[in-house]
Amino acid sequence: MSRLPKSLGGTFDQYSNQTDDQSDFSWFSIKSQPSITCASRHFFGMINGSRYLENNLKKIVDDTLQWNGFMAHPENILVGMLLDTCPSIRTLAVKRIQEAREKDTGRLLSFVPPRIQFDARDYVDMVNWEKTVVTPPSPTCRHQPRRAARNRSFRQGRQKGV
Repeated sequence: MSRLPKSLGGTFDQYSNQTDDQSDFSWFSIKSQPSITCASRHFFGMINGSRYLENNLKKIVDDTLQWNGFMAHPENILVGMLLDTCPSIRTLAVKRIQEAREKDTGRLLSFVPPRIQFDARDYVDMVNWEKTVVTPPSPTCRHQPRRAARNRSFRQGRQKGV
């Protein structure tokens, strides 16, 4: 039986048993919707699923998710928001992209994971939009964001090369 560090207490088997069901669900969710447009929602699902863990185990998971939080980057969240089923979220994405374009300085920024808000109620709120530097998502540089928010066929148009 493997042991976790003494500071965390418990065994690896205990941790493994508590997380097996969640990882199975995450794997199935990702496999059934493998698109980048769903990545932030999948990541949020992993955060949500880890909230039931004991505090010592939750800290391990939170640290790992924070370290690997690239799917919680504002650009990735905005891509998912543009193709969300909820019109108000699509409209919010357009507004945030337009604001980011207005503030865009043209300089290259490093792609670092933002500070994740683990108490968020939706994937849209995983980052603090007021304190995070937001840049327009690369896939939207060629397209008008209003078209993406207004038209659910935006995805099909990108696949056909329109």
